[in-house]
Amino acid sequence: PDCVLCGRSRIVTCFVPFADSLERWRGEGRVAVWLRVPILQSRFIAAAAAEGFTFHHAEKDCSTLALWLAQGQSRLPPRATHQVGVAGAVLDEANGKVLVVQ
Repeated sequence: PDCVLCGRSRIVTCFVPFADSLERWRGEGRVAVWLRVPILQSRFIAAAAAEGFTFHHAEKDCSTLALWLAQGQSRLPPRATHQVGVAGAVLDEANGKVLVVQ
């Protein structure tokens, strides 16, 4: 049977319509769903999109889709587009050695 990856590395061995799961999750009061789809399982993206999932981000071998279940506009954080680095060093003046570098 076909497989889809749902949640954190949990493989569902047979394809179940998303509508059933979405109804249950809404009933449980969940506000959002993240769906990680490995590249070799990308055929399931169309089915997820038909239920309202949208792309959130992708990595080399996996796409992450998201769906806001709660009322109102999605409050899911956007994917980071930049990285900011900060560095510092502590110099021991007594012996001239660097104690900490980050």
